[in-house]
Amino acid sequence: MKKKKLLKANVSLRNNPVCPIGDLTWKKYYWVRSQKEPLYEKDYWGEVKDPDGNQRNLTEEWDQQVSKLRHIVDFIEEIKSGKILDVGCGPGFLLSALSEKWDKHGIDISQTALEYCSKYAKVFRGKLPNLNFEEDMFDVVVMNHVIEHILKPLEYIVEVRRILKDGGIFIIATPDFDSACARRFGNNFRMLHDKGHISLFTSFSLVKMIEDFNFEIICIDYPFFDTVYFTKENINRMFDTGKVSPPFYGNHVIVYSYNRKKNSTSSCNKMKEDYEYGN
Repeated sequence: MKKKKLLKANVSLRNNPVCPIGDLTWKKYYWVRSQKEPLYEKDYWGEVKDPDGNQRNLTEEWDQQVSKLRHIVDFIEEIKSGKILDVGCGPGFLLSALSEKWDKHGIDISQTALEYCSKYAKVFRGKLPNLNFEEDMFDVVVMNHVIEHILKPLEYIVEVRRILKDGGIFIIATPDFDSACARRFGNNFRMLHDKGHISLFTSFSLVKMIEDFNFEIICIDYPFFDTVYFTKENINRMFDTGKVSPPFYGNHVIVYSYNRKKNSTSSCNKMKEDYEYGN
């Protein structure tokens, strides 16, 4: 497998860290921004305004959206083959970029998105904990910028562990709401533009959660310097905190891990006892 920079996640997490973007409630691994889970239907995949005020249609930017996933795609393609599940697959940007060696599956709550994605994968509508996939069904599970939209994220992590094979790969990406940009720009941090971002993780808290649920960290990545966002303009924008923050290093974190699965059913049940979802 292609080597990526390795960062072991032996981190100490404060019990109640200070939120750099407002007075929000801390719940073990994340800040709670809202108690209302968003519904993404047709409008989300139509004309939307981005954090910089530009009107865009994501499905008309297919190649650009796929290019943002290059790091994840390259990592997955180094794996031999198998069944893959994209949780919150949207219209299928990731699944469309994967080779045919993969048995592709996608889930989303948006019927509009699934109509696009059905061209590339077997699709299922609903929330992961309610879909009752078989235990040990998948070789790879991806949650790319999904967990921040979920009101009870721990339910999803328990379910990922159950349906992922022993040694299976779990890839999760989310904004880092304690990044340099978040701390510098506060409420002007661009990742706050989406009101559907309701469970706000930091890179450290995300890693801590993954490790606590018995996943072994492979590597951690902060894509920026080899992306289209590494520009002089975006660096200069770091000095103007009166405006929305730029795309910058550390805004997003990707954690690659594998499932350390022993006595999976009993251990998953134990997790359900140990963690009170949403509390």
